[in-house]
Amino acid sequence: MSRPIKEIDLHGVRHNDVEPLLANEFFWKDVKIAEVITGGSPRMKEIVRNWLDINGMDYVEYLLKDSFLVLQ
Repeated sequence: MSRPIKEIDLHGVRHNDVEPLLANEFFWKDVKIAEVITGGSPRMKEIVRNWLDINGMDYVEYLLKDSFLVLQ
């Protein structure tokens, strides 16, 4: 049975809170597939991209949607 894609919307989240929020979702809540919505902020995209790379996550960045599809 396929898992639904979890939506993690970072609109309104402070830059300092992004990494703990992602860790909570992917490690504590054991989310395996998610769309992380960053919005248009280049800094937010950089934070998410760096966190995903450091943690060895597979992802696709959707430039037109300002989001990442993460596959763990």
